[in-house]
Amino acid sequence: MKSTAYLAAAVGLLIGGLSPCVLGAPSVGPTLIPQAGAPIASATLRLKFKVGETQVYHLVMHINGTIAQNGAAAMPFDQVIDMTSTQVVQSIDPTSAAATVKSNLVMSSMTMTYNGKVIPIPTTAKSPIGDITSVIEPTGKVDSFHMDPVPGTPQALKMDTNNPMFGAIFSPDKPVSVGDTWSRSTTGGIMGMNVTTNYKLSDLSVSKGEQMATVDSTLSGNLSSTVPNHAATTMNGTFSGTQSTLFDNTAGVTDSVTSNSHVIVVTATDTSQPPPPGAAGTTPTDQKIDITQVMTMTLVSVK
Repeated sequence: MKSTAYLAAAVGLLIGGLSPCVLGAPSVGPTLIPQAGAPIASATLRLKFKVGETQVYHLVMHINGTIAQNGAAAMPFDQVIDMTSTQVVQSIDPTSAAATVKSNLVMSSMTMTYNGKVIPIPTTAKSPIGDITSVIEPTGKVDSFHMDPVPGTPQALKMDTNNPMFGAIFSPDKPVSVGDTWSRSTTGGIMGMNVTTNYKLSDLSVSKGEQMATVDSTLSGNLSSTVPNHAATTMNGTFSGTQSTLFDNTAGVTDSVTSNSHVIVVTATDTSQPPPPGAAGTTPTDQKIDITQVMTMTLVSVK
């Protein structure tokens, strides 16, 4: 049962990855900032990266839902994960202005209950979750995303994708005004995800001399793939969610993100197929995972 609960956590973390990918790229020129209270007709939203710059974010994820195995009654679970993400700009492509960013996720604490019982969590405070290397364009488009597993963790935590979905803001090439909407669709990538995200610029104003933009978005999609390292097990699901991002367009960094998402994942194993080499005795059970997740991410420091 504990491994099943951890699978739910992994799915939650993965879907949570749809929301936050932050950072910054060299600005093309100075940004003129009107005085507080003055109207802002429009703005071009862009990340602004600087080589060597480090951004630290505090993340809290609250995941709850149910897990049903082999047709049995669904069991409830609930968990809260507190994390810190440290992101360092390593290099910037002189032609595209895309930045290579190295991120490190560290878990400060996690609490978990399964079917009303507390699941003991190893007392490994501040334990690393993994290192992520991304190539991100100033528009927020992610050209590549690679997450290495922490030594000693399952290889299933290792992910490679060319899926440009990991962006808090995927901004258009033209200036946008309050009320403007835009969208993007992506296919493939991690777990065979097909995602449609609709964005709306809800506010554009000045606060403490900074041009701040509030972008609200909705996303929906589905996934279809095989379970990593176990080709006989299929994984299918749907997800939907909303997100509100506060973006500092003067500094070119994401200030905060709040997201809500709902995920349903169903796994099924073809028992007529033998497990792959090295997976004997670890055949996943058929199960349905229904997850609701709330995530907040707040900028702590930039240096």
